[in-house]
Amino acid sequence: MQNALETMKAIRALIGDEDKWCKGVAEREDGVWTVPTVCDAAKWSINGALQVVTRAPELAGQYGALSRIIDNYCSVLRPKYYFASGYFNDDPRTTHADVVSFLDEMIDMESANPGGLDGEYQRRVAADRERLGLDRGLLRFVDAARNINPAARDLS
Repeated sequence: MQNALETMKAIRALIGDEDKWCKGVAEREDGVWTVPTVCDAAKWSINGALQVVTRAPELAGQYGALSRIIDNYCSVLRPKYYFASGYFNDDPRTTHADVVSFLDEMIDMESANPGGLDGEYQRRVAADRERLGLDRGLLRFVDAARNINPAARDLS
């Protein structure tokens, strides 16, 4: 797999300017949603940018693994969006500055300790399970509730 750090930097480069970022997955210049990898796409979300970046031949078939890495960073750096960078990107309160800050923090963490997030992520999941007394399936249900119902975000 290509270095995750290089992928993160490529995403940051693609959506670093506010006029290149959107909520959803991708938009044309006129604001109509589109597929992120078609030629008329002009703006991308975090996940849309990842789809564009992973179209490169050297990344064929690596979208899923790289998406999980980014979601794991999101669960550590933006815990109320646990497991889902898409929810973070698309939340009505999230601004472009928030997304750029998240990408910069993620790049800094990966630069300092390549692949080192795995341990932190596993500790967080184990702590949540123990604290809430939940099995993994129910923990995912609670996470989904946090993202659907803002009042449920206070379950922790």
